[in-house]
Amino acid sequence: MDSLQDLLQSKNIIMSLRNFDPQDWGTGWEVKSIVENPDVFDDLYSRYPLTGLSDLGDYYLYLLSHKLVGMRAVIPALLQDIHKDIISTLSDDAEKALSVVENGDVVKFINDNIQDIFDKDKTFHDICFVTLDLIAKYSAGISKDVFAFLCGDYGYLLIDRFDQFEKIFEQNPDLFESIYPTGHLDEINSFQVEKTLDIWSHILNKGKSNLKEIVEKRVAVLAGDIKILSKTATIDNIMQVEGTIRQFHLFLQRIKSPMANEFAEYTKATAELLSKNILERGQSFHYEIPVEEIVGRWKNTENWEVRLLSITHDLKPDEDSLTCVSRLSREPETKHFLFDLVSTNVPTDDFFTMSHQQILSIMASVGTGTMIGILRNQDTLIDYLNLVTSAVQLIVEQLNVE
Repeated sequence: MDSLQDLLQSKNIIMSLRNFDPQDWGTGWEVKSIVENPDVFDDLYSRYPLTGLSDLGDYYLYLLSHKLVGMRAVIPALLQDIHKDIISTLSDDAEKALSVVENGDVVKFINDNIQDIFDKDKTFHDICFVTLDLIAKYSAGISKDVFAFLCGDYGYLLIDRFDQFEKIFEQNPDLFESIYPTGHLDEINSFQVEKTLDIWSHILNKGKSNLKEIVEKRVAVLAGDIKILSKTATIDNIMQVEGTIRQFHLFLQRIKSPMANEFAEYTKATAELLSKNILERGQSFHYEIPVEEIVGRWKNTENWEVRLLSITHDLKPDEDSLTCVSRLSREPETKHFLFDLVSTNVPTDDFFTMSHQQILSIMASVGTGTMIGILRNQDTLIDYLNLVTSAVQLIVEQLNVE
Protein backbone atom coordinates (compact mmCIF):
# COMPACT_ATOMS: atom_id res chain seq x y z
CA MET A 1 0.00 0.00 0.00
CA ASP A 2 1.23 3.51 -0.84
CA SER A 3 2.25 5.78 1.99
CA LEU A 4 -0.22 8.47 3.00
CA GLN A 5 2.06 11.15 1.56
CA ASP A 6 2.26 9.32 -1.78
CA LEU A 7 -1.51 8.89 -1.84
CA LEU A 8 -2.11 12.60 -1.25
CA GLN A 9 0.38 13.55 -3.94
CA SER A 10 -1.19 11.17 -6.46
CA LYS A 11 -4.53 12.88 -5.85
CA ASN A 12 -2.97 16.37 -6.05
CA ILE A 13 -4.17 17.04 -2.52
CA ILE A 14 -2.16 19.68 -0.67
CA MET A 15 -2.85 19.84 3.05
CA SER A 16 -0.90 22.30 5.12
CA LEU A 17 0.06 20.95 8.52
CA ARG A 18 -0.66 24.35 10.04
CA ASN A 19 -4.12 25.54 11.07
CA PHE A 20 -5.18 28.84 9.56
CA ASP A 21 -8.10 31.15 10.16
CA PRO A 22 -11.48 29.60 9.19
CA GLN A 23 -11.98 32.48 6.74
CA ASP A 24 -8.61 31.92 5.05
CA TRP A 25 -8.84 30.82 1.42
CA GLY A 26 -6.43 27.96 2.09
CA THR A 27 -8.74 26.55 4.75
CA GLY A 28 -11.61 26.52 2.27
CA TRP A 29 -9.55 24.59 -0.27
CA GLU A 30 -8.55 22.04 2.37
CA VAL A 31 -12.17 21.45 3.36
CA LYS A 32 -13.01 21.08 -0.33
CA SER A 33 -10.22 18.50 -0.72
CA ILE A 34 -11.55 16.48 2.20
CA VAL A 35 -15.21 16.41 1.18
CA GLU A 36 -14.40 15.70 -2.48
CA ASN A 37 -12.05 12.80 -1.74
CA PRO A 38 -13.94 10.33 0.44
CA ASP A 39 -11.76 7.52 -0.92
CA VAL A 40 -8.84 9.17 0.89
CA PHE A 41 -10.35 10.53 4.10
CA ASP A 42 -13.20 8.11 4.88
CA ASP A 43 -11.88 5.48 7.30
CA LEU A 44 -8.46 7.14 7.06
CA TYR A 45 -7.25 5.65 10.33
CA SER A 46 -8.42 2.14 9.43
CA ARG A 47 -6.02 2.15 6.49
CA TYR A 48 -3.32 4.25 8.13
CA PRO A 49 -3.48 3.53 11.88
CA LEU A 50 -1.32 5.64 14.17
CA THR A 51 0.29 3.19 16.58
CA GLY A 52 3.36 5.20 17.59
CA LEU A 53 6.21 7.26 16.19
CA SER A 54 8.66 4.85 14.57
CA ASP A 55 9.41 6.66 11.30
CA LEU A 56 8.77 9.86 9.35
CA GLY A 57 5.51 8.43 7.99
CA ASP A 58 4.15 8.06 11.51
CA TYR A 59 5.38 11.53 12.40
CA TYR A 60 3.64 13.02 9.38
CA LEU A 61 0.37 11.29 10.30
CA TYR A 62 0.75 12.57 13.88
CA LEU A 63 1.12 16.17 12.66
CA LEU A 64 -1.72 15.80 10.14
CA SER A 65 -3.95 14.44 12.92
CA HIS A 66 -3.30 17.55 15.00
CA LYS A 67 -4.23 19.60 11.95
CA LEU A 68 -7.49 17.67 11.48
CA VAL A 69 -8.44 18.12 15.15
CA GLY A 70 -7.87 21.85 14.76
CA MET A 71 -10.23 21.97 11.78
CA ARG A 72 -13.15 21.78 14.21
CA ALA A 73 -12.89 25.56 14.29
CA VAL A 74 -14.00 25.61 10.65
CA ILE A 75 -17.27 23.72 11.23
CA PRO A 76 -19.45 26.72 12.24
CA ALA A 77 -18.43 28.50 9.03
CA LEU A 78 -19.55 25.63 6.76
CA LEU A 79 -22.91 26.00 5.04
CA GLN A 80 -23.91 22.41 4.37
CA ASP A 81 -24.66 20.02 7.22
CA ILE A 82 -23.16 17.08 5.35
CA HIS A 83 -19.83 18.92 5.17
CA LYS A 84 -20.03 19.73 8.87
CA ASP A 85 -20.59 16.04 9.63
CA ILE A 86 -17.61 14.97 7.47
CA ILE A 87 -15.18 17.38 9.16
CA SER A 88 -16.57 16.62 12.63
CA THR A 89 -16.22 12.84 12.16
CA LEU A 90 -12.71 13.15 10.76
CA SER A 91 -11.67 15.43 13.66
CA ASP A 92 -13.04 12.96 16.20
CA ASP A 93 -11.18 10.09 14.53
CA ALA A 94 -7.97 12.13 14.54
CA GLU A 95 -8.33 12.92 18.25
CA LYS A 96 -8.75 9.21 19.07
CA ALA A 97 -5.69 8.36 17.00
CA LEU A 98 -3.56 10.93 18.85
CA SER A 99 -4.39 9.35 22.21
CA VAL A 100 -1.77 6.62 21.65
CA VAL A 101 1.10 9.12 21.37
CA GLU A 102 2.53 10.66 24.54
CA ASN A 103 4.36 13.99 24.69
CA GLY A 104 7.53 12.14 25.60
CA ASP A 105 7.26 10.11 22.40
CA VAL A 106 7.16 13.33 20.36
CA VAL A 107 10.18 14.81 22.17
CA LYS A 108 12.20 11.62 21.71
CA PHE A 109 11.36 11.39 18.01
CA ILE A 110 12.42 15.00 17.41
CA ASN A 111 15.65 14.55 19.37
CA ASP A 112 16.52 11.39 17.43
CA ASN A 113 15.44 12.51 13.95
CA ILE A 114 15.86 16.28 13.71
CA GLN A 115 18.14 16.15 10.65
CA ASP A 116 15.76 13.85 8.75
CA ILE A 117 12.79 16.03 9.70
CA PHE A 118 14.49 19.03 8.08
CA ASP A 119 15.74 17.08 5.06
CA LYS A 120 13.61 18.29 2.15
CA ASP A 121 14.26 15.08 0.25
CA LYS A 122 12.78 12.97 3.03
CA THR A 123 9.93 15.04 4.44
CA PHE A 124 6.74 16.54 3.17
CA HIS A 125 5.56 20.13 2.72
CA ASP A 126 5.69 22.39 5.82
CA ILE A 127 6.64 19.72 8.36
CA CYS A 128 9.65 21.72 9.58
CA PHE A 129 7.56 24.77 10.54
CA VAL A 130 5.13 22.73 12.64
CA THR A 131 8.09 20.93 14.20
CA LEU A 132 9.48 24.28 15.35
CA ASP A 133 6.18 24.92 17.15
CA LEU A 134 6.56 21.58 18.93
CA ILE A 135 10.20 22.31 19.79
CA ALA A 136 9.13 25.61 21.35
CA LYS A 137 6.29 23.89 23.21
CA TYR A 138 8.43 21.06 24.58
CA SER A 139 11.72 23.00 24.77
CA ALA A 140 12.52 21.68 28.25
CA GLY A 141 12.93 18.16 26.85
CA ILE A 142 14.62 19.07 23.56
CA SER A 143 18.34 18.30 23.52
CA LYS A 144 20.94 21.02 23.03
CA ASP A 145 22.17 19.13 19.96
CA VAL A 146 18.85 19.85 18.27
CA PHE A 147 19.18 23.58 18.96
CA ALA A 148 22.81 23.53 17.82
CA PHE A 149 21.75 21.94 14.53
CA LEU A 150 18.99 24.50 14.02
CA CYS A 151 21.26 27.44 14.87
CA GLY A 152 23.88 26.17 12.45
CA ASP A 153 21.65 25.47 9.45
CA TYR A 154 18.33 27.21 10.14
CA GLY A 155 19.22 30.15 12.36
CA TYR A 156 16.94 32.44 10.36
CA LEU A 157 13.93 30.38 11.46
CA LEU A 158 14.84 30.77 15.14
CA ILE A 159 15.44 34.50 14.71
CA ASP A 160 12.05 34.83 13.05
CA ARG A 161 10.54 33.17 16.15
CA PHE A 162 12.86 34.74 18.72
CA ASP A 163 10.09 35.29 21.26
CA GLN A 164 9.49 31.53 21.33
CA PHE A 165 13.15 30.66 21.85
CA GLU A 166 14.45 33.61 23.89
CA LYS A 167 14.51 31.56 27.07
CA ILE A 168 16.67 28.89 25.38
CA PHE A 169 19.12 31.53 24.15
CA GLU A 170 19.32 33.11 27.60
CA GLN A 171 20.17 29.71 29.07
CA ASN A 172 22.64 28.95 26.26
CA PRO A 173 24.29 32.19 25.04
CA ASP A 174 26.68 30.18 22.88
CA LEU A 175 23.73 29.14 20.70
CA PHE A 176 22.79 32.79 20.09
CA GLU A 177 26.43 33.61 19.40
CA SER A 178 26.60 30.86 16.78
CA ILE A 179 23.83 32.60 14.80
CA TYR A 180 25.73 35.91 14.85
CA PRO A 181 29.39 34.82 14.94
CA THR A 182 30.75 38.24 13.90
CA GLY A 183 28.01 40.85 13.51
CA HIS A 184 29.20 42.01 10.09
CA LEU A 185 26.61 43.46 7.73
CA ASP A 186 26.77 40.61 5.21
CA GLU A 187 25.95 38.25 8.07
CA ILE A 188 23.00 40.38 9.24
CA ASN A 189 21.73 40.65 5.67
CA SER A 190 21.21 36.89 5.62
CA PHE A 191 18.40 37.55 8.11
CA GLN A 192 15.94 40.42 8.11
CA VAL A 193 17.99 43.45 9.14
CA GLU A 194 15.02 45.11 10.84
CA LYS A 195 14.15 41.90 12.71
CA THR A 196 17.71 41.51 13.96
CA LEU A 197 17.88 45.12 15.16
CA ASP A 198 14.53 44.72 16.95
CA ILE A 199 15.88 41.67 18.79
CA TRP A 200 19.14 43.41 19.67
CA SER A 201 17.37 46.49 21.02
CA HIS A 202 15.07 44.26 23.06
CA ILE A 203 18.09 42.52 24.61
CA LEU A 204 20.01 45.73 25.31
CA ASN A 205 16.99 47.44 26.86
CA LYS A 206 16.21 44.50 29.17
CA GLY A 207 17.06 44.90 32.81
CA LYS A 208 19.23 41.79 32.78
CA SER A 209 20.26 39.50 29.94
CA ASN A 210 23.02 36.96 29.39
CA LEU A 211 23.10 38.05 25.75
CA LYS A 212 23.97 41.73 26.29
CA GLU A 213 27.72 41.37 26.01
CA ILE A 214 27.41 39.38 22.79
CA VAL A 215 25.08 41.97 21.24
CA GLU A 216 27.23 44.93 22.33
CA LYS A 217 30.25 43.47 20.53
CA ARG A 218 28.17 42.82 17.37
CA VAL A 219 26.77 46.36 17.44
CA ALA A 220 30.29 47.80 17.39
CA VAL A 221 31.21 45.65 14.38
CA LEU A 222 27.99 46.45 12.53
CA ALA A 223 28.43 50.18 13.20
CA GLY A 224 31.75 50.09 11.39
CA ASP A 225 30.18 48.37 8.37
CA ILE A 226 27.22 50.79 8.28
CA LYS A 227 29.63 53.74 8.43
CA ILE A 228 31.49 52.41 5.39
CA LEU A 229 28.18 51.76 3.64
CA SER A 230 27.08 55.34 4.32
CA LYS A 231 30.28 56.81 2.92
CA THR A 232 30.06 54.70 -0.24
CA ALA A 233 26.41 55.51 -0.96
CA THR A 234 25.80 56.94 -4.42
CA ILE A 235 22.78 57.98 -6.43
CA ASP A 236 23.05 54.60 -8.19
CA ASN A 237 22.93 52.39 -5.08
CA ILE A 238 21.00 54.61 -2.65
CA MET A 239 17.74 52.71 -3.14
CA GLN A 240 19.46 49.55 -1.90
CA VAL A 241 21.34 51.00 1.09
CA GLU A 242 19.19 53.85 2.46
CA GLY A 243 16.82 51.58 4.37
CA THR A 244 19.64 49.76 6.17
CA ILE A 245 21.32 53.01 7.21
CA ARG A 246 18.04 54.53 8.42
CA GLN A 247 17.06 51.41 10.36
CA PHE A 248 20.44 51.27 12.09
CA HIS A 249 20.15 54.93 13.11
CA LEU A 250 16.68 54.31 14.58
CA PHE A 251 18.12 51.29 16.40
CA LEU A 252 20.86 53.45 17.95
CA GLN A 253 18.20 55.91 19.11
CA ARG A 254 16.16 53.11 20.71
CA ILE A 255 19.14 51.87 22.72
CA LYS A 256 20.18 55.46 23.54
CA SER A 257 23.63 54.95 22.06
CA PRO A 258 26.01 57.94 21.91
CA MET A 259 26.68 56.92 18.30
CA ALA A 260 23.15 58.04 17.36
CA ASN A 261 24.23 61.66 16.81
CA GLU A 262 27.04 60.63 14.47
CA PHE A 263 24.75 58.38 12.43
CA ALA A 264 22.10 61.09 12.26
CA GLU A 265 24.38 62.87 9.84
CA TYR A 266 24.74 59.73 7.70
CA THR A 267 20.96 59.28 7.71
CA LYS A 268 20.40 62.90 6.68
CA ALA A 269 22.93 62.63 3.84
CA THR A 270 21.43 59.38 2.50
CA ALA A 271 17.89 60.82 2.75
CA GLU A 272 18.97 63.78 0.62
CA LEU A 273 20.60 61.43 -1.86
CA LEU A 274 17.43 59.34 -1.98
CA SER A 275 15.33 62.45 -2.67
CA LYS A 276 17.69 63.39 -5.49
CA ASN A 277 17.39 59.89 -6.96
CA ILE A 278 13.59 60.05 -6.85
CA LEU A 279 13.47 63.53 -8.38
CA GLU A 280 15.80 62.58 -11.21
CA ARG A 281 14.78 58.99 -11.86
CA GLY A 282 11.45 58.41 -10.14
CA GLN A 283 7.97 58.21 -11.61
CA SER A 284 5.06 60.44 -10.63
CA PHE A 285 1.41 59.40 -10.58
CA HIS A 286 -1.51 61.79 -11.02
CA TYR A 287 -5.24 61.41 -10.64
CA GLU A 288 -8.02 63.86 -11.45
CA ILE A 289 -10.72 64.60 -8.87
CA PRO A 290 -14.14 65.14 -10.60
CA VAL A 291 -14.99 68.12 -8.39
CA GLU A 292 -17.82 69.48 -10.54
CA GLU A 293 -19.53 66.08 -10.65
CA ILE A 294 -19.20 65.62 -6.88
CA VAL A 295 -20.51 69.12 -6.13
CA GLY A 296 -23.37 68.59 -8.61
CA ARG A 297 -24.49 65.42 -6.82
CA TRP A 298 -24.12 67.21 -3.49
CA LYS A 299 -26.39 70.07 -4.64
CA ASN A 300 -29.07 67.60 -5.76
CA THR A 301 -29.24 65.83 -2.37
CA GLU A 302 -32.63 66.75 -0.88
CA ASN A 303 -32.21 65.98 2.82
CA TRP A 304 -30.18 68.84 4.30
CA GLU A 305 -28.69 66.75 7.13
CA VAL A 306 -27.53 64.13 4.64
CA ARG A 307 -26.12 66.81 2.35
CA LEU A 308 -24.01 68.31 5.14
CA LEU A 309 -22.71 65.01 6.50
CA SER A 310 -21.97 63.55 3.06
CA ILE A 311 -19.02 65.93 2.69
CA THR A 312 -17.00 64.07 5.32
CA HIS A 313 -18.91 60.83 6.04
CA ASP A 314 -20.01 57.65 4.31
CA LEU A 315 -23.74 57.16 4.80
CA LYS A 316 -25.13 53.64 5.14
CA PRO A 317 -28.94 53.29 5.15
CA ASP A 318 -30.34 50.55 7.38
CA GLU A 319 -34.15 50.20 7.25
CA ASP A 320 -35.45 53.34 9.03
CA SER A 321 -32.06 54.60 10.21
CA LEU A 322 -28.89 56.02 8.68
CA THR A 323 -25.39 55.22 9.93
CA CYS A 324 -22.75 57.91 9.37
CA VAL A 325 -19.08 56.90 9.45
CA SER A 326 -16.20 59.34 9.02
CA ARG A 327 -14.12 58.42 5.99
CA LEU A 328 -10.93 59.09 7.95
CA SER A 329 -11.88 56.45 10.56
CA ARG A 330 -11.77 53.73 7.93
CA GLU A 331 -9.99 50.58 9.11
CA PRO A 332 -6.96 49.39 7.11
CA GLU A 333 -7.32 46.41 4.80
CA THR A 334 -6.81 43.07 6.58
CA LYS A 335 -4.83 41.81 3.57
CA HIS A 336 -1.92 44.17 2.97
CA PHE A 337 -1.02 45.38 -0.49
CA LEU A 338 2.30 44.35 -2.00
CA PHE A 339 4.04 47.62 -1.24
CA ASP A 340 3.22 47.23 2.47
CA LEU A 341 5.89 44.51 2.41
CA VAL A 342 8.49 46.80 0.82
CA SER A 343 10.84 48.98 2.85
CA THR A 344 10.02 52.70 2.81
CA ASN A 345 11.36 55.83 4.47
CA VAL A 346 7.80 56.85 5.38
CA PRO A 347 7.03 56.01 9.05
CA THR A 348 4.47 53.20 9.26
CA ASP A 349 2.92 50.87 11.82
CA ASP A 350 0.33 48.06 11.83
CA PHE A 351 -2.55 50.55 11.48
CA PHE A 352 -0.99 53.28 9.35
CA THR A 353 0.44 50.96 6.71
CA MET A 354 1.78 52.49 3.51
CA SER A 355 -1.34 51.47 1.59
CA HIS A 356 -3.68 52.78 4.30
CA GLN A 357 -1.83 56.11 4.40
CA GLN A 358 -2.22 56.41 0.64
CA ILE A 359 -5.96 55.68 0.83
CA LEU A 360 -6.41 58.25 3.60
CA SER A 361 -4.39 60.77 1.59
CA ILE A 362 -6.62 60.29 -1.45
CA MET A 363 -9.74 60.66 0.71
CA ALA A 364 -8.37 63.88 2.22
CA SER A 365 -7.55 65.21 -1.25
CA VAL A 366 -11.06 64.43 -2.52
CA GLY A 367 -12.56 66.10 0.55
CA THR A 368 -10.37 69.15 0.12
CA GLY A 369 -11.24 69.39 -3.57
CA THR A 370 -14.95 69.10 -2.78
CA MET A 371 -14.80 71.88 -0.19
CA ILE A 372 -12.91 74.17 -2.57
CA GLY A 373 -15.53 73.47 -5.24
CA ILE A 374 -18.32 74.37 -2.79
CA LEU A 375 -16.68 77.49 -1.36
CA ARG A 376 -15.58 79.07 -4.63
CA ASN A 377 -19.14 79.25 -6.00
CA GLN A 378 -21.44 81.86 -4.39
CA ASP A 379 -24.60 79.75 -4.62
CA THR A 380 -23.08 76.61 -3.09
CA LEU A 381 -21.19 78.72 -0.52
CA ILE A 382 -24.45 80.31 0.72
CA ASP A 383 -26.10 76.87 0.70
CA TYR A 384 -23.24 75.40 2.77
CA LEU A 385 -23.31 78.24 5.32
CA ASN A 386 -27.07 77.80 5.70
CA LEU A 387 -26.53 74.07 6.32
CA VAL A 388 -23.97 74.80 9.03
CA THR A 389 -26.33 77.34 10.63
CA SER A 390 -29.17 74.81 10.60
CA ALA A 391 -26.92 72.15 12.12
CA VAL A 392 -25.84 74.49 14.94
CA GLN A 393 -29.49 75.41 15.66
CA LEU A 394 -30.45 71.72 15.77
CA ILE A 395 -27.63 70.95 18.21
CA VAL A 396 -28.64 73.87 20.44
CA GLU A 397 -32.25 72.65 20.47
CA GLN A 398 -31.21 69.08 21.30
CA LEU A 399 -28.99 70.28 24.15
CA ASN A 400 -31.63 72.73 25.41
CA VAL A 401 -29.12 75.54 25.35
CA GLU A 402 -30.46 79.08 25.41
